Order: sequence, then C-alpha cells, then structure tokens
Amino acid sequence: MDLDACNQMCHFVKVFLRGNAFQRCDELFNSNAGPICKLGTYFNDITGCESRIDYFVTNDTNCVKKFEVLDPDINLFDHRPIVVECATFLHVGLRLSKVGQLMIVTVMQRTK
Repeated sequence: MDLDACNQMCHFVKVFLRGNAFQRCDELFNSNAGPICKLGTYFNDITGCESRIDYFVTNDTNCVKKFEVLDPDINLFDHRPIVVECATFLHVGLRLSKVGQLMIVTVMQRTK
C-alpha cells in the first residue's frame, strides 16, 4: 500500500500510525538523506512503474540512526532491499519470524 496516496485505506493506516505515535522511517530521513530514500521499494522494469509500499515504522525516532532503500545492480526481485540501523542501550535478543510476506522482528529484553 502506497501511504502517500490519497484514499480511505491509506487514511486509516495513517490515523493508526499517528494515534500510536509511530513515525515512518522513510519520512525521518527524507529531508536530509538525499534521493536514496525516495526510491520506490517496489519496481517493475518492464512497465517502468515504481512505488513505496514497504515500510519500517518506529515509536522512538532517536533510536533510528540510518534508513536507506538500496538499489543494487543485480536484483532478482521486484522489491528493493531496505536497511534500517537502530541503536539500543538494552541487552536484547532478536527473534525473526515470517508470516506470509511479512517479516516480523521481535525484540526481547534479556534478564541478567
């Protein structure tokens, strides 16, 4: 879903994000990171179409140190990879799980 579009579904998603204090990482870095953040995350070489439909959101903008949409010379997929670098001061463990097309990263605080 292109959250920059003007339709009712995008409006609902934006209201949810705003109501829960989430910020899109592409918007955090768009103003000063240059054109790399403005690349579409989905593209179709044949039609020449692209859009931003893949997102990372955060409720702690201070922890996000870098956001970048990569444009590798060789990409066998129709989505460009996204890199997000976050800083944390906790001793944490990460668990990755996949639900359909969605990759979920769960951060778990470790006890000493």
